[in-house]
Amino acid sequence: MKQQKSSWLLNPFLRIAGAQALGIGLAAMALTATLAYLGAIHLDGILDLHYCGEAHWSIYFWEGLINWGIMVVLLYLSGAVFSDSKIRLIDVLGTHALARFPFLVMVGVALLTASSTKQVTAYIMSTLHGAGELMAVSAGHWAVFILSTAVSLLTLVWAIIWMYRAYSVSCNLQGKKGIISFIAVLLISEVIAKLIYLYGFEICTPSL
Repeated sequence: MKQQKSSWLLNPFLRIAGAQALGIGLAAMALTATLAYLGAIHLDGILDLHYCGEAHWSIYFWEGLINWGIMVVLLYLSGAVFSDSKIRLIDVLGTHALARFPFLVMVGVALLTASSTKQVTAYIMSTLHGAGELMAVSAGHWAVFILSTAVSLLTLVWAIIWMYRAYSVSCNLQGKKGIISFIAVLLISEVIAKLIYLYGFEICTPSL
C-alpha cells in the first residue's frame, strides 16, 4: 500500500495520461487561478510565484496556460527530436497539464501565509536597503514565513519531478538523454516565459 501511494506521488503518469490527465490538469489549473486571484498571486514564470497587483481572474488563468503551453511545445519538439518512439501530442498535453498540479498546493500555501510572508519580506527589504519604516516582526510571523518557504521549496521540487516524469512517460525518454533534454527545455522555457511577461504580458513589478 505504501509503495502504491509513493508511486502515485512520484509518477501518476503510469496510470493517468492523455485526455483524462488533460481534464484533471485543466481543472487544477482553473482552481489554481481562482486561489491566485483571491491572493493576487502571480505565476509569472515556469517556476515563479510572486505577490503582485490585482487583476481580472482571466489573467491568472492565462498565466497558467502560457506556462503550460510553452513547456508543451518545447517538450513535444524535444521528444520528436530525441525519442525513437512516436510522440502523441495529446499525451504531452495531458501529462504536463497534470504535472502542474503541485502549483495548486504552492498557491494555496502562499494564500494562507500571505500576511506573515509580506510582513517578513518587507522587514527584510527595509533592513537590506535602509528604506521605509522598520516594523517589528513577531516570532509567529517568522515561524510561518520559514514554514511556508520550506513547503514552497518542497512543492517546487515535487513539480519539477512531475514535469520530468510526464516528459519521460509521454515521450519515452529516460536516462541521460531524457534528463539533459528536459533541463534544457526547462531553462529555455523559463527564458521565453520571462520575455513574455516582461514585454508582452506584464501586470506589475513583483513585491516578492
